[in-house]
Amino acid sequence: MAGMVYLVGAGTGAEDLITQKALRLIKEADVIVYDRLINENLLSYCKSSCELINVGKAASKHMLPQDKINQLLFDKALEKEVVVRLKGGDPFIFGRGSEEGIFLKKRQVYFEVVPGISSLSGVTSYSGIPITHRGVSNEIHVFTGHEKGESDRLSIDFNVVSKLKGTLVFYMGLSNIKRISEGLINGGMDEKTPIALISTGTYGDQKTVTDTLKNIQNSLEGIKSPALIVVGQVVNLRESLNWFESKPMFGRKILITRHKDKNFVLKDKLEQQGARVHCIDTIDFKPIEDKTKLFKVFDNISNYDYLVFNSAKGVEYFTQEFMLYKKDIRGLGKLKIISMGEITKNKIEKYYLNAELVYDGSSSLGFIDLLKNTVKKEEKILIIVSDISEKTKYKDLEKYCNKVDVVDAYSTAMLEISPRELHKVCDADIITFHSPSAIKSFFKFLEESSVDIDLTKKIFVTVGTTTKLELTNRNIKNIKVANPHNDEGMLNTILALL
Repeated sequence: MAGMVYLVGAGTGAEDLITQKALRLIKEADVIVYDRLINENLLSYCKSSCELINVGKAASKHMLPQDKINQLLFDKALEKEVVVRLKGGDPFIFGRGSEEGIFLKKRQVYFEVVPGISSLSGVTSYSGIPITHRGVSNEIHVFTGHEKGESDRLSIDFNVVSKLKGTLVFYMGLSNIKRISEGLINGGMDEKTPIALISTGTYGDQKTVTDTLKNIQNSLEGIKSPALIVVGQVVNLRESLNWFESKPMFGRKILITRHKDKNFVLKDKLEQQGARVHCIDTIDFKPIEDKTKLFKVFDNISNYDYLVFNSAKGVEYFTQEFMLYKKDIRGLGKLKIISMGEITKNKIEKYYLNAELVYDGSSSLGFIDLLKNTVKKEEKILIIVSDISEKTKYKDLEKYCNKVDVVDAYSTAMLEISPRELHKVCDADIITFHSPSAIKSFFKFLEESSVDIDLTKKIFVTVGTTTKLELTNRNIKNIKVANPHNDEGMLNTILALL
């Protein structure tokens, strides 16, 4: 029995403009067949077993022709239970979703359509142009500006269209802007009629230009395909309604390198400020395979005086393993807990534990100095780290206390970064790092790519000085350190760059 195919609208670009149903299906999908125009951050929500197929349709360039896409959907429906066809905008508004639905229906494959926010409403709203306005425009007329197999003509009857009232909207019309503007003028529309072109709509690098029908061909700098064309007096209202392009970080392009279980907090806050944000997963965390030493520590946990965490991940993996092994978190209650940073402290508190001492710096050497000044000669310390931590740096602590045990609670793996992520690096003005491991993975990716990227023109923001040192060792100069050493500090540091 064939699976279900969902023809899903991903919206106009901004990640948070997707519908709840569409996002749920992305998370449930066994295979996602997607276009170039979707926000690729949406793919980070899919399960690890999901098959991703890029059919990459761009203006005049189809990675896979439509008939092949139709067949692909049919074939995948025979193999998989949940097939998602993910399209930019809405599947039934110049999205060719109806062609795919008809193809599937003829072959007795069930499908559903999930509407998406179309450029007609999404892109115009983000550019500050209402397509209707009382007393200005009570009508909307929508056209394609690019027809099947034709780049040199349009079947629009401009003698009729030029006499329509209200607002005219043309999809995919950048390559035909000369024919559209001249066709409307020759058909009788006033050459002074306002016109707008919007490209990369709803993203932080959205570009909007406005002019008259007569002069628009001289005002296209920065406009790239796909572009939406709006014609009518409503364009003049943009001066009062341009809310999105007035945001403080509008136009800035930021790359967040993060661990696989995501960092949405910083991303969301930057996007709220108007930035275009890309994300690359650089590292992943997993439980350690050999837990012999960890379990031995659990059996002797009462022998220690201090429990030290230098990361939130250490807290998470250690406490979860401890509860599975001992069945009771109260076994940690008698230990004095020391935390490196507020993020680690907050994670400790989620397990109903309390950090008696919190290091507010970001240097691992400073953290070790704090430990030296805190512990007593007769006391024993348990330090929880990852498998790639430099454990020798804790060796000197043994002079200040009775015993120091440094134990791995989790493993850190560098992820292979797909070559399709390269454009995110090229585009970025600012690149953020939360750990030295993320930097190692990032530079390994750059070294393996064949593209020469000038990093001297980019600004790097790190969560702390230890992470900064990893960049400095690679001769990176333009580095800013977050203060405080968390996402809020990174946001403030980036805002200060404006």
